[in-house]
Amino acid sequence: MVKLGTDSFILRSKKVSSQSKVIIVDDNQDDLFLIQNLLQCEAPTTQVIPCKSVADARAVLQAEHAIDLVILDLKMPDEDGYDAIKTIRTDMETVHIPIIVLSGSEDPGDIGRAYYAGASAYLIKPDQMDEYSEMIRYLAGFWLRYCRFF
Repeated sequence: MVKLGTDSFILRSKKVSSQSKVIIVDDNQDDLFLIQNLLQCEAPTTQVIPCKSVADARAVLQAEHAIDLVILDLKMPDEDGYDAIKTIRTDMETVHIPIIVLSGSEDPGDIGRAYYAGASAYLIKPDQMDEYSEMIRYLAGFWLRYCRFF
């Protein structure tokens, strides 16, 4: 148990293993399919859990206790991504999970709100397939191979 200020955390310092679990949250079926396939090409042993809504993602987070990364679109029909980020950040069981916003919005207001809510990173969805592939390769390399967190 680690004490940080008035909060206590169970230290789970680790390099994300080859058996990582990643939740992808996007209501656009094509984007969900593309991100899932690109991520599985870059990190083939990673279990990718696609979710079409924030409610689906919340259910997975409550059921699964070993999620290593959340990739989240902001503009969702049931609940916006900002509220989802805040929910993840206020739950002691999920506060440690990195949240990558992957959005089509380049609006500085959206970017600022995402970071203010607790996003770990904000990425803009590329228009070109080769750029999308490169972005997912770098994302997988950093967050699933090299990043350590608790």
